[in-house]
Amino acid sequence: LFAFFGITTIMLFWGALIRATREWGGSHQQGAAFGLLEGGRGLLAVSLASLGVLLFEWSFPLGYDSASLSEKQSTFNIVIYSYTAITALTGVLVWLSLQQYPNPTKQHSLNQSYQFASKHFSYVLRLPAIWWQAAIVLCAYVGYKSIDHLSLYAVDVHGYDAIEAAKLVTLAAWIRPVAAVATGLIADRFNPIKMLILCFVVLLISNLYFSFSTPQFSFSGLLVANVIITCTAVFALRALYFAVFKSYQLPINVTGTAVGLVSVIGFLPDVFVLYLAGKFVDDYPGLQGHQFFFLFLACFSLAGIFASYKLKNYKK
Repeated sequence: LFAFFGITTIMLFWGALIRATREWGGSHQQGAAFGLLEGGRGLLAVSLASLGVLLFEWSFPLGYDSASLSEKQSTFNIVIYSYTAITALTGVLVWLSLQQYPNPTKQHSLNQSYQFASKHFSYVLRLPAIWWQAAIVLCAYVGYKSIDHLSLYAVDVHGYDAIEAAKLVTLAAWIRPVAAVATGLIADRFNPIKMLILCFVVLLISNLYFSFSTPQFSFSGLLVANVIITCTAVFALRALYFAVFKSYQLPINVTGTAVGLVSVIGFLPDVFVLYLAGKFVDDYPGLQGHQFFFLFLACFSLAGIFASYKLKNYKK
């Protein structure tokens, strides 16, 4: 199933989406373009997640733990069918809307296409800035994947039940559209790479707080506040890390190739972050395992600061 997702949404869609967004942003609105992209994705995602939480609340008025396995499966099936229907509807809407625009793409022979691809790939491989950008995306995406762990942290360490933890992360996720759009608009007026550094610093502080805080010396309000701060920094990073192509003047015609290379490295956290989170929690049960995991995240935040600084100097 995940291989199918990879072919349809990554191989056929992702590079084209990022290049189209870059072209739409033009010379002076790269931040706004990528901020709106991330904000729009976030608004849809959190809206669906909120509806899912409400469905679980309505389905289990006596609490999630009181429901039988068959009741939980039945409710979860409704969520899956709903996401499937919305995805299919989106595909129809994209198809219909794209019919309104002429396709200026020139038709090339297979041999010409191969030559173009080889030339672009060789050019992109030789750019130091691409590798620093890939490192930035990697570090930011580690932070993004860690959001999935916050609900487990709330349950294990702060005593939340499953529905309360889902509410916490869903509430924090509502910051995604606001943070992404606002960050994108600000980035068009200031240096986006400096903003990357600031976001990584905030994320570093947030992860260090989670690493050393204990339930005995904190209360639920601090947990909620730090979750919101973490999500704000993460979603701001997601609005910025592809907007920096313009900062080092990457030619528009190699954008797809650059996105492919950056994504291969940058999205590797899909493979290892949640696996390592599980290992930390299994090997060091209770609070200690979570604290080790957040220290691991803090190291990537620090690495993100370094990579952003190197990219900033490369621009100079």
